[in-house]
Amino acid sequence: MRNISLLVFIILLALCIAHAAYYYPLLPDRVASHFGVSGQPDAWASKESFVKIYFIVIAIIVVMFPAIGLILRRSLPT
Repeated sequence: MRNISLLVFIILLALCIAHAAYYYPLLPDRVASHFGVSGQPDAWASKESFVKIYFIVIAIIVVMFPAIGLILRRSLPT
């Protein structure tokens, strides 16, 4: 089961990278990066900054999920 989970995790990571690579050239130079309560954009970023933040979030998730698994394995009684 652990191997299947790792495989799914790696596939999803690869899909995130492919997603960014595919859409990067299609993004406008200025991208809405935050939306107010009304649903209207109220902050903007360059597409480079937007994609960098996307990759930072993906990197955090890539580190966080295995860390949570490790913490749970070590803290729960066997």
